[in-house]
Amino acid sequence: MLTDIETFFNDTFSKSEALTEKDIQSVRNRLHEAPYAMMTTIQRAQFRSALELIDSIRRFDEASGELVTTTNILTRRILWLTWVVLVPAVVQAVFAVLNYFKKP
Repeated sequence: MLTDIETFFNDTFSKSEALTEKDIQSVRNRLHEAPYAMMTTIQRAQFRSALELIDSIRRFDEASGELVTTTNILTRRILWLTWVVLVPAVVQAVFAVLNYFKKP
């Protein structure tokens, strides 16, 4: 018969979908309850490291998404400023060429 903690770990890790933030946090909180017969100290450390790595990758992914959004906004603003500067420059060049060819 499985103990409560063994049932918890089995239920959490037998899910077919990806672990959620809540799942990772609950495993992290209950890791100290795992009996030593279930995991050795090295296995426990490796398991904890893997959980932390998953969490770090998720946070990096979120930060990366926010950075892409910011970069896209800045790119649009730079493009808009380029057109704002380019249009008057082209108009000025056209008037300069027309003025050059104007008959005296």
